[in-house]
Amino acid sequence: MKTTLDLNDSLVANANANAKALAARQRTSLTRLIEEGLQLRLRSSRPAAKAGKLKLPVFKGRGGLVAGLEPGSNKAMLDAADGASLRLMPMVVASFLRLVTNPKIFVQPTPVADAMNFLDALLGVPGIDVPSLGAEWPIFRQSCLERKLVANSIPDAWLAACVIQLGEHLVTFDTDFRKLLNRTQVTVLSPA
Repeated sequence: MKTTLDLNDSLVANANANAKALAARQRTSLTRLIEEGLQLRLRSSRPAAKAGKLKLPVFKGRGGLVAGLEPGSNKAMLDAADGASLRLMPMVVASFLRLVTNPKIFVQPTPVADAMNFLDALLGVPGIDVPSLGAEWPIFRQSCLERKLVANSIPDAWLAACVIQLGEHLVTFDTDFRKLLNRTQVTVLSPA
C-alpha cells in the first residue's frame, strides 16, 4: 500500500542522510526502517496487557518459581507478572552497550547512538526502569570476601548484591547465580 506523507522539510533534510546510512548499516531499506519506527511507537503506546503474545523461554530447572505456577505456560507466566515492573540493572545495561558496540564481536557493531535509542525506547515502556544503585556495597563487599570471589565472579556478585539490596528477583540463563542467591531470589532459565 502506498501512502503519501507531508513531513516537515527540515526533519526530512536532517534525517534523510542519517536514516539512509542507518538503513545501509543494518542492511535494510529506508521504508523498512520507517515501518519499524512506526511499529515501535505504536507498540509502546499500547497498554501492557494488550501487548500481544510474548514467547518466554521455558524454565526447566530448580529454583524460585511460586508453587502452582506452570512454567511451561507463557500465559500463566505473564498473568503472574501482571503489574510487575522490569528493572534493568545499570551493570547489565552497560554490558549490553559494551557488547553490541564492540567491533571484536560484531562485523558491523551497532553505533552507540542506535544502541542508546534502543535502550531509550525500552525504558519508555511503562513498568521498565533502571534503579539507582550504591547501597548494595556492603552486601557486595561481604560476598566477595566470604566467598573469595575473583575475576568473572566479581560482576555477578555485584548484580547479586543489587538484587538482594533492592529485594528483587533475578531471571537469568547464568547458572553461577545459584551460588550467590538463594532459591527465592533467582530463576535460572534453560535456553529453548
